[in-house]
Amino acid sequence: MSSEIRARFRIVTPMFLSGADQKKVADTIRPPSIKGALRFWWRALHWETVLKTEGSVSDALKQLHQMEAELFGAAARKDRPSLGQAPFSIRVDYTHPGQNCSVTDWPKNNTGSGYLGFGLFETNKEPSHRVALRENGTFDLMVRFRKGVPDAKKEALQRTISAFGLLGGLGSRGMRRGFGSVSLVELDGKSVVPAGSSAYFQSIQSLGSYSLDGHDFPLTAFSRETSIVPLARGNRARSVHSEMGNQYKQYRGQEGKLRGKQKIPFGLPLAKVDEQNRRASPLMFHVHALQDELLGVVACFPNQFHPKVTIPGYGVVTSFLDHYRLKA
Repeated sequence: MSSEIRARFRIVTPMFLSGADQKKVADTIRPPSIKGALRFWWRALHWETVLKTEGSVSDALKQLHQMEAELFGAAARKDRPSLGQAPFSIRVDYTHPGQNCSVTDWPKNNTGSGYLGFGLFETNKEPSHRVALRENGTFDLMVRFRKGVPDAKKEALQRTISAFGLLGGLGSRGMRRGFGSVSLVELDGKSVVPAGSSAYFQSIQSLGSYSLDGHDFPLTAFSRETSIVPLARGNRARSVHSEMGNQYKQYRGQEGKLRGKQKIPFGLPLAKVDEQNRRASPLMFHVHALQDELLGVVACFPNQFHPKVTIPGYGVVTSFLDHYRLKA
């Protein structure tokens, strides 16, 4: 396998990627941001394989941590002197559309995107928005491996880049709420833009097959129960994103039928119900660019909810997906 991986991504929805000053948008995409996202998707892809090999959750967690450190780097210690810098370098080249790369007026309050982006703006002061990178910009990622890196590690990282480019995003609310959604458009010089929704889902299936029950997985990872569900489509990314947000609001929000503890499976903390415990939502919204349209999907990962919180199951979550699933 080549010593380099080259990938090009399209920014599909505005990306809230900034530093300490939330009112200033980053004028580039930094390698650590990419690396952090790739770590997440690498763990999600490889957890089941490691668990099958190790047999127990505790041993699998240790092994997964060791393998991640060997691929992505970690601080060297006396008991782990071999760890340290990652066996590859990353370069990111960002190109923004037009003269102005920033967005200062989105999402609006009382919209579907506003519901998904709660916290990105002051609800009582509509003009006070955080600044985002405008959609339709692109960035090129170049990964260069050091000499002697096994092909298996290179292939694992390439598959991880594909997963990130099919389901991922960057910046605030980028991992689970569809802001900063990215689409992989080229991989090693070849176009990988799906011709339609069927080709898109085939690309996801090619990432790997999973057979274990994931309800007891202690981290977000692919399992037998993982599902990728299409909810919206259209020609404008913001409209597709807002449609998914409106669906979520109609089901889970004040206008929906769910009340109190019924909402817990969608994540914690939950105001006036459980404000102490934290658990990320099992749903990950994403807007993807196909050749002729934009597709809004939700990836559902029904893994272990919380060691201190018992829920009756993910029935209310799957009911939401079944209710709004696009018909073929």
